[in-house]
Parts: sequence; structure tokens; C-alpha cells
Amino acid sequence: MEPFNIRIQQNDKDVTLTVLPEGNYFKLIYFGGIIGAIRESNGAWELLPEEEIEPGGLPFYDYKKGLIDQPELTLNLPKINQIAAEIENIIH
Repeated sequence: MEPFNIRIQQNDKDVTLTVLPEGNYFKLIYFGGIIGAIRESNGAWELLPEEEIEPGGLPFYDYKKGLIDQPELTLNLPKINQIAAEIENIIH
């Protein structure tokens, strides 16, 4: 599957993420860096531990080096579910 972009809401702003399908999970790219990865497991979506993510030449995103106007994303359960819903809309 080819990489694709999704749009989500963060603090009332539209945020675009690039989604890179990678084996049994999806890497989430934000401004050229990996902010995390999620996978579906037994009908629910979960965040992968950072050590299970194969970077493939991409850096992990560092908010301290980001632009001031970039909304900081926290990959909590509601955000993971929002991202998962957007991914499901594209892959199904």
C-alpha cells in the first residue's frame, strides 16, 4: 500500500499527517518526523512502543525543534481513535 495523507483536528486546527503503511502497522509522520505508529489488534487500535517502530531512515519528531505554529500532538486514546477512523476511511 502506498503512503497517504489524512487530516485530523488538534486544538481547533486542521493537521495533516502522512501515513506510511509498514507491515502490520501504520507509521504517523508529522513535518517529516515520526510521531508514532498504530496498529489494529483484536478490533481495537493501539499505539506501538517506540522501540517496535522501524524508522526506515526517518527521524523521530522532536517538538523542541519544530516550528512555533505547529500544534503539538499527543497520541492519547481519543486522538488514536480519530486517526484510526481516518485510516479506515481510506483503506476500506
